[in-house]
Amino acid sequence: MSERDAAEFIEASYTPDVAVGCDSLGDHITELVTEACPKITDAKQVKKLGRVVKTVVSRLLDEGRLGPLVDVQKLQGRELLAALIDEIIIAPEPRLMARCIDFVMELGVQCGISETKIAQLEGVTRASASRYCVHLKKTYRKGLPAAGMKPNKAVESYRNGRTGKSSRPPRAEWPFAKTFAQHYERTVLS
Repeated sequence: MSERDAAEFIEASYTPDVAVGCDSLGDHITELVTEACPKITDAKQVKKLGRVVKTVVSRLLDEGRLGPLVDVQKLQGRELLAALIDEIIIAPEPRLMARCIDFVMELGVQCGISETKIAQLEGVTRASASRYCVHLKKTYRKGLPAAGMKPNKAVESYRNGRTGKSSRPPRAEWPFAKTFAQHYERTVLS
């Protein structure tokens, strides 16, 4: 038999800490306050400071103030899922947002559907579907396009080609506007 400890075996598995889910927010705050302020030795002061920090953190969470401060590109697992579900809930068109999330995050629920098909299914313009997809691309994929999206160079090239151009000429005042106004005002006032 080997003289080694069983924990040193390559075959040893990792067992997660079962106490991690047992501590409350207050317990975690008290632990961190004690660690951050080692000079405070009075238990009543630590508890009081912990309550203040807990109140502040709870308000930040409840009022949604932490959302903009979170780097969503570093989220994983449940946190990423929660952020995406929040996108669906707050979107003016939730089903459209859900389809766009499937497309941009390459989940495959809709089996490789395109932005054009998403727009057709939801009865919106292609620009509306594209707007949702571009938002998701910038927010969750560091600007990298998903499969089926135009590469960033193509988008930039198209934008540069369209800059300063329009399908309509610039607006010009109607040449007969003054004449029409003069004659129309006389007939209305008479």
